[in-house]
Order: sequence, then structure tokens, then C-alpha cells
Amino acid sequence: MAIGFDSNIEYGKDNNSWARLKTYYIQDQNPLLNQTAVPRKDVPTGRYRLSLEDRTNFTENIYGIANITKLSDQFVMQDFYQGEFRIDPVPDNVVALTKTDPFYTLTGIVRFQANQFFTTTERLPEVVLDIKRHALFGGPIFYESETGFANLRLQFPQGAGFENYGTDRFDTFHQLVYPNTYFGWLSIVPRVGFRATRVDAA
Repeated sequence: MAIGFDSNIEYGKDNNSWARLKTYYIQDQNPLLNQTAVPRKDVPTGRYRLSLEDRTNFTENIYGIANITKLSDQFVMQDFYQGEFRIDPVPDNVVALTKTDPFYTLTGIVRFQANQFFTTTERLPEVVLDIKRHALFGGPIFYESETGFANLRLQFPQGAGFENYGTDRFDTFHQLVYPNTYFGWLSIVPRVGFRATRVDAA
């Protein structure tokens, strides 16, 4: 016997926010049954999948997303959701909040290891400011940039024999662009840019 519940929900103003929930549970009589060459061990008999995909529009220019999947073991998707497994064998766990503007986009991201049997690069958090290309002082020269900070943690599976480690990364990129069209058909876009990255062991 197995049981599952899938639901699609629309909510918020004008139902412009939505969520998808997928659940599944089975009491597996033979969890070590294996039709691949990858060896298995320590697979529980109580196997489950809980997934949430969500987009919430808080305002016209602020929205959040969440993609969260909790699994009983690393083989449950392969055994019971083969179609999804072929596309995404290691489901991500990410929560993000984004503020959009005609001039810039600001995004905060949290990525975490919800399933300790998968290697995960955690971002706790990552914040990125993207300045969209725009004319300086209304002139022919355009400016654009992207600046971000991330607290990164590489988390290995439990019992893998590797030591987890982390780092802080600051990255900034700035560019000036001078697009021109000559003879009505020849487009030349000279550009000059600067990028700097600093990485500190945490």
C-alpha cells in the first residue's frame, strides 16, 4: 500500500500567487531491490517524498519563490518518480526573495541541505544587486553592473569521509558600453569593464 496527495493552490490578490504540493509515502517491503549497477545500503522501509513549489507575489515588484524537497533516501525519486528523476536527479532546496525595478533587481537567496545524503553547496545567504543597462546622464554611454555577496558552505553527505568547508565571496562587475551604428547597418559596441572578486575562508 502507498498513499500520496498532490495539490495545486492559487491564492493572494487576484489569485496571482500559486503553490504546488506533492506528497508520497510507501512502506517498502524490499527497499534494497535494485535494477541498476549502483550499490545500495541503509535504505529505510518507510519511504517518502514531500515537495513544495511556490511563488508568492507580495506586491507588484516584490515576489518570493520556494522550491523545497524532503526525501527519505537518495533512491526514492529513482524508484517511484522516474520521469522527474531523469530531469532532476538531485532536487534543490532554495528560498529566494526578489525586488524588481526598471533600474535594478535585488535578490536574496537561501540554499540549504535538506537531504543529508546529497552533496550541497549551501548559500546562507547570497545577495545580488543587478543594475540594468541605462544611459549615463541621458548620453550615448551606458552603464551596467552586478554585485553580490555569498556565504558558501560545501556540505558532503553524512559518512562520506570528507570534511565540510565554507567561504565568503564578494564579487563586483561594472561595465561602460558605447553602442553605435555606422552606415545604417554596421553595429559596433566598444566596452570597458572591471571585475573584482574576494574570497575569504570561513
